[in-house]
Amino acid sequence: MVNCADVKTKFFNKNRLSEISDGFFYSALYPVIVAVMAVFCFITKMQLGGIAFIFIIGSYLLVTHRDATPIIPLPLFFMMFIRDVSVTGNLVFYLMIIPVAICLIIHFVRFPLKHFNFGKMFLPLCVVTGALFLGGVLSPYVNAYDKGLLYTLPLGPVVFIVYLYFANYIEYPEDFDFKKYVCVILMLLGLVASAEFFYYDMHFNYLGTKLFEFGELGWGNMNVAGSMILIAIPATCYLLTKSKSVFPCVLTVITFYYTLYETGSDGCLGISAIFLPFLVFFCYSRSTGKNKKIFNFTVFLFACFVVIALIYLSATDKMFYITDVIEKATNGDSGRSKLYRDAWRVFNDNPVFGVGFGYYNSYLYSPVSSDQLRLFNYHSTLFQVLGSMGIFGFCAYFYYFYARISVLTQKNEDFNVFAFFSFVMFACYGFIDTVEFSTVPCVLTITMLILSTEFINAEETPLKRLKEF
Repeated sequence: MVNCADVKTKFFNKNRLSEISDGFFYSALYPVIVAVMAVFCFITKMQLGGIAFIFIIGSYLLVTHRDATPIIPLPLFFMMFIRDVSVTGNLVFYLMIIPVAICLIIHFVRFPLKHFNFGKMFLPLCVVTGALFLGGVLSPYVNAYDKGLLYTLPLGPVVFIVYLYFANYIEYPEDFDFKKYVCVILMLLGLVASAEFFYYDMHFNYLGTKLFEFGELGWGNMNVAGSMILIAIPATCYLLTKSKSVFPCVLTVITFYYTLYETGSDGCLGISAIFLPFLVFFCYSRSTGKNKKIFNFTVFLFACFVVIALIYLSATDKMFYITDVIEKATNGDSGRSKLYRDAWRVFNDNPVFGVGFGYYNSYLYSPVSSDQLRLFNYHSTLFQVLGSMGIFGFCAYFYYFYARISVLTQKNEDFNVFAFFSFVMFACYGFIDTVEFSTVPCVLTITMLILSTEFINAEETPLKRLKEF
């Protein structure tokens, strides 16, 4: 006769369920499922369903887990679920935040802080937040100050709070390969951006917008997608050096480069091309044994692919695309020179704190209503900082960049090397676009990359034998 108590113990054992839950949330399968759900919800327009999926998983993790490591994919993939930002005007969206807030309170009550960790970026983020809020306070456009809060609030306090939360609640197990987990997430972010871009491009360029209506994409535009791929390429290269199967990683990198070509983002494509030889060199130098032999063969195949591609481009007269890109980089500027001159003009007129983010020049952009929230985009981190925040902002962001580079270069670890490449490629692109002011996904992703490097730098035994997922 079957004992009901035994059945209950076997199938409803609390420790057993906890082991299954941890086994899933600390595996590579979990971020893969989140990534697949993001693409599915984007294609099917199930935005609210996707947001509900994130909130439910997040609420469960907040209530049951002290460690915030499994929560990392949720805020990073959040905007990838959104096909049209108009969803943020839906009341249901805000109602779903309430249970998450309750679960967050339960989380703090159930798992109080053992000690407060300020982290390496506490002071730099404080200074940057101050610069964001002081931007434009002494300018003639101070009456439009509140119109830029849509950008200053997420870039300052929100990023700051998110950083502090994860800095204090990431407590992954000792036998967990945190480096690989982070790189898998970054690689998946690049793949999701690629998949959603191709879906958008297919309908926009081939099927027509009348058949498929697209509003403003959740992750922004082609340049934002390109910047996410720039971050993902070195992360994938790190996985290439650690993986037993080299080919999937190489195919992923090739996919990223092809996506950059299709986006038409000459800046992203040019920067990724410049850094490719360095990435190949470090992939080779950091690979060992059998993996290096496979890598050598893969590089040979890739070289053959490049030669065939060049022959094809030359035979079809598409080689002129490359010369067009170079000509545009040297002679054309997509109208950016006018924006840069305007940034320099307002900086000269308001040198201390700039003109703020509420300033808007309707002669350079389409006019907007006086009560509309906005960001006057100068398409350059340098000129955005000078024009919007003045000398104080320049000093704040210089310190911010210095602090991030200091964290990334603290140790000569494989992860640090490729994380450094991710940041530098992203920052270089920032000279011709304001991706440093795209809170989600760009700034949040870079912030989590820097914080992850902080934790890796703090490990007492960096050469620990970590289990494979």
